[in-house]
Amino acid sequence: MPQSKLFRAMSAEIRLLGKTYLNFKARPFGNYTRRQMSAAAAYTIFCHAEFESFLEGWAFAITEFADVNWKAKRSTRPLTHLCTFHEGRKELSSVPPKDIWSEMINKAIKQHRGIISQNNGIKENNVCKLFAPVGFDVRKIDTVLLGDLSAFGAIRGDHAHQSHRLQIGKTFDPFDRQAKAEALLTLLADLDIELNTYLASC
Repeated sequence: MPQSKLFRAMSAEIRLLGKTYLNFKARPFGNYTRRQMSAAAAYTIFCHAEFESFLEGWAFAITEFADVNWKAKRSTRPLTHLCTFHEGRKELSSVPPKDIWSEMINKAIKQHRGIISQNNGIKENNVCKLFAPVGFDVRKIDTVLLGDLSAFGAIRGDHAHQSHRLQIGKTFDPFDRQAKAEALLTLLADLDIELNTYLASC
C-alpha cells in the first residue's frame, strides 16, 4: 500500500529541515559553534512539529471520515468508538423533546476534534488520546516507535521550555538528532500503512 499524502509531506519536510539547519559538517570532537548548536535545536523543534502534525492529521482524517459518513446516514467503526469514548453519555428518564441521538453523535465528534486541536506532543499518552477514541487499536503500535516518540518529545521539551542561553551551554551531537528523526520516519512509515489499512477497512 502506498504511503499517505500526510506521510509524504512530512518526509519531504524532514529532509528539507536537514538541508536547511544541518548544512555544516560533523565535528568528531563536538566543537560546534553557537550558531550550529542553535540550528540543531531549531531542527529538533521543527522535526517534532512535523511528527506532531502527521499524527494529528491522521486523527483528524479518521474523525472527518466518521462525520462525513454519519451525515450520509452511514455508521462506521470510528463513529461507534467516538460515541463510546464520549463523556456526555446519559440515561433517559423520559421521552426527549428533541433528537438527542444526533446531538450526542455531533458532540462526540466535536469533542474529539477539540482533543486533536489541543494536542501538544508526540509522546505515548498523546498518541493514545489521538487514536484510541477513533477505534484504532493502539496496542498494535510498535513499542519501539512509542518509546522513540516519547524520547524525541522529551528532547524537544528541553529546547522549548528552557532559555536559549541555558541550552547553548549544553553539548549534544546535531547529527545524532538527525539520525533519531530519520529513524522515527522509518517507524512512522509502518504506522502510516497501518492507519491506511484501518481506514480502508471502516
